[in-house]
Amino acid sequence: MKKIKKFIIPALVIAAAAGFFLWKNAHKQTEETPTGEITRVQRGRVASTVSATGVLTPITTINLSSNVGGEIVEMTVDEGDMVKAGQVIARIDPSDLKADLEQAEADNRSSQANLDSAKQNRDMQVIKTQSNIENAKQALAAAEKRLNQAQYEYNVQPTITAENINQAKTNLADAQAALEQTKKATVPQRLASAKASYNEAQAAFEKAENDYARKKELQAKGYISKSDFDAASESYQSAKARLDSAKKTYDTVNDECNQTVKAAEARVTNAQSALKVANANKVQIEIKRQELASAKASVAQAKAALISAKSGVYEDQMREDSIRQAEAQTVKSRAALDKAKTQLGYTDIKAPRDGVVIAKYAEVGSVVTAGRSSMGNSGKGITIVDIADITRMQVEVNVDETDIAKVKMGQDVEVTVDAYEDEQFKGKVVKIAPMATSEQNVTSIPVTVEIAQTDNRLKPDMNATCDFIVEKVEDALYLPSEAVTMTDEGAQVQVLKGMKSPEEMMKSGRGPKGMPKGMKPGQMPSGGGRPSGMGRPSGAPSGMGRSGKGAPGGLPKGVTVEKKIIEIGVVGDDNTEIKSGLNEGDFILVPDATLDMFGSGNNNRRRGGPRMF
Repeated sequence: MKKIKKFIIPALVIAAAAGFFLWKNAHKQTEETPTGEITRVQRGRVASTVSATGVLTPITTINLSSNVGGEIVEMTVDEGDMVKAGQVIARIDPSDLKADLEQAEADNRSSQANLDSAKQNRDMQVIKTQSNIENAKQALAAAEKRLNQAQYEYNVQPTITAENINQAKTNLADAQAALEQTKKATVPQRLASAKASYNEAQAAFEKAENDYARKKELQAKGYISKSDFDAASESYQSAKARLDSAKKTYDTVNDECNQTVKAAEARVTNAQSALKVANANKVQIEIKRQELASAKASVAQAKAALISAKSGVYEDQMREDSIRQAEAQTVKSRAALDKAKTQLGYTDIKAPRDGVVIAKYAEVGSVVTAGRSSMGNSGKGITIVDIADITRMQVEVNVDETDIAKVKMGQDVEVTVDAYEDEQFKGKVVKIAPMATSEQNVTSIPVTVEIAQTDNRLKPDMNATCDFIVEKVEDALYLPSEAVTMTDEGAQVQVLKGMKSPEEMMKSGRGPKGMPKGMKPGQMPSGGGRPSGMGRPSGAPSGMGRSGKGAPGGLPKGVTVEKKIIEIGVVGDDNTEIKSGLNEGDFILVPDATLDMFGSGNNNRRRGGPRMF
């Protein structure tokens, strides 16, 4: 037994040593036999991008409405039609507006007739009393006060927009005070003064009338001379004329007082309206300018009225005032006539600009309300059509929050649309939303990309993909990123020395080791390998067999592998820029991603950057 053990133990040792030697040789052969695919150093663009998808939208869209209400009797466009500025889009039934125009023409003729009548009766005169002078002075003082206030408001308006609401409240209070003053002081005083003048004229008339009647009776009896009777008759007629004049003056003053009260009430209403729109204070400058002009005009009118009051107002002056009123009424009626003509012209709804009809909301027979054309449907009224300017398009996309740091304002973007996937359109980032959005637990940031060129093929709502250029280099040497391995010493590649072109080796019958004779570059050897072009740029040679189970592996005769440290630049989506260390056309071995200890390969690749080991 001991003798048997004596022989068994050395045999086991020898067997173990032989097994270790065989395993080591196999492992050494596997380590020394390169595996992978072959590519070449090429020249072109290397770019790193961030991608997002969205839809095309026009930058500007006009919601076209009618300026007048009514029934649509004609529609001249449909969705998709191209329109020019000034082209008639639709027509509104003009019947009511034609009637309004005829009424305005009649009113204008009537006001013109009144003006002509006033000019024919300017021989009457009136006398202004001292109360009228005082009223004129008060009106002038009030007008000057309003002028000072208006001047101040106009001067400070551009810099105190924040105080518009308080100022509007102050204006309202002033207007209410002016109305109260008019109702309780100005109007009663003027009416009282006119009434006093009328009463004096009435008393004088009654006295002259009694004297006339008495002298008429005496003259009939022969008690007085005809000259005395004629004097009494003349006094009677004169008193009667003064009474009629005083009555007309009173009526005129009464009407003017009513108008004064109405004007004061209108100012209160205007002040209330001004308070409602005080927040829109950008238009207040123009309003204050108009108020200033109105105040200056009021002061000028008040000064003229004071001069007139001091010099006395005769009947001809009253008629001059009547003429001015008639002229004002004529101007008003003419303005109403012009407005009626304009409103009638609005029945033809025209395109305000060139564009394409992208939506149609009304048909013949639809009844629309008055509104204004606007951007983004901000106007009132019923929208008839939407007209888009398709010469300027944009894409609205949602960029993942992990990529948004790579997106900047003004950044170049390459845009492709599904309809023309082989073409690229240039764009730029014009807007990055200040707030992120979240949908199904995915957080993204809306980004707007404006397309730089005009192309009529681009239609609203087309699907588009935006590639945001983070970093790029043109005309650079590059390799597939998986051919580059990052080591402690730097970026490393495996250069094939003595490698001929795959085509020449195929012709000579000496293809890469492990590839069957006659197989074309790019075909997969039996038992392993990977298809041509998987992860490769177009035209890169491939098809080198793998050493390992199921396929013979190795390099062509005379070809060696040299590991080389190179300098890299931009790492793109698929390729890596080679700044130095390689030349265009160099053959590079793209190693398998993983190997087992006996040399079995795996075709999986790490995409998007050099491999890290």
